[in-house]
Amino acid sequence: LDIPHVYTQISALNESVIVVDSLLVISLDKYMGSDYSLYNRYYYDYQTRSMRPDRIAPDCIAFYLISYYPVPPTSRRTLMEIMIHYGRLYYITQQLLGYSSSEDIMGYSDEEKKWCKDNKKKVWEYLKSSKQLHATDPMVIRRYTRPFPYIAFFGENSPGWIGTWMGIEIVSSYMKNNKKTSIQDLLLMTDYDLLLE
Repeated sequence: LDIPHVYTQISALNESVIVVDSLLVISLDKYMGSDYSLYNRYYYDYQTRSMRPDRIAPDCIAFYLISYYPVPPTSRRTLMEIMIHYGRLYYITQQLLGYSSSEDIMGYSDEEKKWCKDNKKKVWEYLKSSKQLHATDPMVIRRYTRPFPYIAFFGENSPGWIGTWMGIEIVSSYMKNNKKTSIQDLLLMTDYDLLLE
């Protein structure tokens, strides 16, 4: 990967991070802090949770990786494959920045971290039993891999990005059991079935 030229801008609350060619642009007005007064006029609480200065570095690295490593063209684009794809890139971001857990790299609050630890098995069993793991509907995929207030089945205390978090958990488990796999190997991996097994 080439190291991009980094610029900052005021984007009128548009995109948080823009990656194009050899440029990475950070919109500083999207990282003013969750309690920034202007945010409550345009965003819901669940959206402002990640609009903090400490999210700049993880967002920049994750978005940069996502722009350089899109979903493979051979993908069936199921929820499972998208979860693992994003999980892989966020896991790498976690390792590069030294975050101690998947919950930390997602920027979850203490309450959300506890919820994840208490409900990990429930999330996985629901995704399997409801057959949503094989869903290709973009709305279903977006609900699990993007900011969302909560997933109705899991209750109002469930955090957003729950599918991406679960993807990080899957990749983390794979890496613990495959010590010879390097970050570079993981970055180039496109056989998600192998990773899941």
